[in-house]
Amino acid sequence: MHGADSFVPLNRSEHTYVSIGNMIGSVLQTYYLRFDVPVSEGQVRRALRDLVDRFPRLRSAVEPTLGSWRLRILNDERVVDQLFDVAFRVERGVDPESREQIEAYAARQMNEPVAFERGMPMRACFLPHAQQPVLIFCVEHYVCDGRSMIQLLTAIMALLNGRPVEPQPLESPSMLAAIVPQRLLDWPARVAASWRHRGTEKALRARHRMVTLDTERMTRFTTHGLRYHELPVSPDAMRVAAKQLGTTVNTLMLAATARAVLVLAKEDPQAMAAIRLSVDLRRYFPQGSAPTFGNYVATFFVHEPHREQAVDHMRSIEAQMREGLQRFERREMIFPWLPAELPRFIGRKLYAKVALGLRERDKLPAMSCHLSNLGDCTGINPPNAQVRLITCHATAPSSGPFLVTASVAGRTFLTLCWQNDRMDRAAADAFIQRIDRCLLDLVPQAEGGAVAAAA
Repeated sequence: MHGADSFVPLNRSEHTYVSIGNMIGSVLQTYYLRFDVPVSEGQVRRALRDLVDRFPRLRSAVEPTLGSWRLRILNDERVVDQLFDVAFRVERGVDPESREQIEAYAARQMNEPVAFERGMPMRACFLPHAQQPVLIFCVEHYVCDGRSMIQLLTAIMALLNGRPVEPQPLESPSMLAAIVPQRLLDWPARVAASWRHRGTEKALRARHRMVTLDTERMTRFTTHGLRYHELPVSPDAMRVAAKQLGTTVNTLMLAATARAVLVLAKEDPQAMAAIRLSVDLRRYFPQGSAPTFGNYVATFFVHEPHREQAVDHMRSIEAQMREGLQRFERREMIFPWLPAELPRFIGRKLYAKVALGLRERDKLPAMSCHLSNLGDCTGINPPNAQVRLITCHATAPSSGPFLVTASVAGRTFLTLCWQNDRMDRAAADAFIQRIDRCLLDLVPQAEGGAVAAAA
């Protein structure tokens, strides 16, 4: 880290997060990490300070240009040291053995914005413990997406174990290369197909009622709630059940979530669960040009009506996921993702005004929840590690209830984040309980290893 500051333009997602971040409180990706052995405050501080040196976006500041915003990468060590002193905290008043205390503390950190125009868009809160200390690690979403967060976690575990971590190159390509056709001749057909898909989804939503978890109808964004939970089904049992049912763990979880949503509308034949999924756009960049670190995620919806058999949900979900991913492959997601680039050019003030207006008029797309699966995170630990990650809860504020699952050391952790202005804690707890019941219904007592109830 040396030399003059450098500058990086914001892509479409990053501009969105910068524009709405303070309006909704924060868009802090918040990770609860527990280690299996004691680590000292100094050890954690050194590892995180090294992390900031190796990942330039962690020491960025958002600053205005004539027409938009950009990132300034801070390369003056004196500046970075002073900002890091504020970003790194040690909390001795929270019991690391109490899930409730950790949950409440993490929720406060998630709801407390960082001064990203000043710089250092992260916060790291260390909770010392004699056996299993905890780190609450928060990073503004404009810095990176979930896949890049896994890179950060992998680097943290490497640094805690004294392993080398290579500096991350500074990149910020536009997302358009993964969305638009590469050949000019393909544009008319792809635009037409994308428009048809958009019309089909709009008609589907018009014929059905999208089931939400809303228990409130405030017109202002307030704060976000947070729940940490361990699923009553082991990762191995879920894999066995998915294989027996001829599906994947992702589809199994989606089916359980859809059924947990639709319970709220048992008597309504027009009811439909609308579950939003994330898509990593890196795979759709032209060969050899995919970026590694930053924000390169798009989304699409899976819509599920009432179905008598869970296996029918799974078949339908698999078909919708396959079709959705193929549309990205065929460059047929030009709508809505090409128009989504336009707000970058209207300025942060106007963008925020439009977003607030949509919220006040309740015109944002109805959504049951957003579901993301980080998969097996055990690989975050380096080989022969002396310090190992044994708990990983991940989340971020979103425009609707956000479910994230992650597996570590034979356990599956679920995190639910929701908007308190739309949903209360009782509804959140009830939703998690329904997901548990639906999973237990779907995962049979398979021979040789089955459902492992959470402690």
